[in-house]
Amino acid sequence: MKIDFKSKKWDKEMKRLLDANDFMKNNYYNNIEGVYKRFLQTEPKDYIYLYGCLVNGFEIVSRCYFVDGNMEKVINNTYLSAKSFLCFKEKVENNENTTFTAIKDIMSNYEYTVCKLIAIEEIDLLNENLDDSIMKNLFYGDEKVARELIDKIPEGGDNLVSVYYNDTIFLKNIYNSILERDDKKFHNYIIQRIKKYRKNMVGYSTIIDYTSIALFKIAKKYGINKQIDVVEIPKCFWENIQVDTKIKNVLPID
Repeated sequence: MKIDFKSKKWDKEMKRLLDANDFMKNNYYNNIEGVYKRFLQTEPKDYIYLYGCLVNGFEIVSRCYFVDGNMEKVINNTYLSAKSFLCFKEKVENNENTTFTAIKDIMSNYEYTVCKLIAIEEIDLLNENLDDSIMKNLFYGDEKVARELIDKIPEGGDNLVSVYYNDTIFLKNIYNSILERDDKKFHNYIIQRIKKYRKNMVGYSTIIDYTSIALFKIAKKYGINKQIDVVEIPKCFWENIQVDTKIKNVLPID
């Protein structure tokens, strides 16, 4: 199965995003700063609210830098978004009090966050209470646990519609093809997924595909080495990736 390097609407959509990018970036930086200031001024501290806002805030800032072509800052803000999720998850599991109302929505980013960590090669963070992650177990070669988790995923993903097709129900066939070491099936399923999200409405189709990047890095461990050349998987993710050490000291917030 073949796929074009980019969709026909990619360049037009990126130009539209670039025209509004400075405004978007400044707006979300101001939102992040505002959330943090309110956190400092409020007692008792609502860590769940803080980290929940930071997960999405840093994710969107990362996308803004992707539009700019600044991949170094994309990597740094992707790290901050993923680390914010780990902090968020810990606080939620500790049953801390919060006014945050979107806990379920943020927690649905669980496997996607693992994908980010694998994509930017922050492997040490995978050990932070992520034992029931399919991606983590595949990455570390624990095939028995991965198989048990995969078998729990319901069937029917082919008949459902999503935005980015990151949920496990849309990835079950890809997981299985990795365990089967089936190069052809793996690539066909990856391409099918990319073609699906390329049909998204304007504003939702210009992305970095962290899920596919992580799947390719996992698949390599199972002898599947061939990659695909698409715009959603920037080449820098196959090079030496480094997060700024200063960034790593930003979180958690005490």
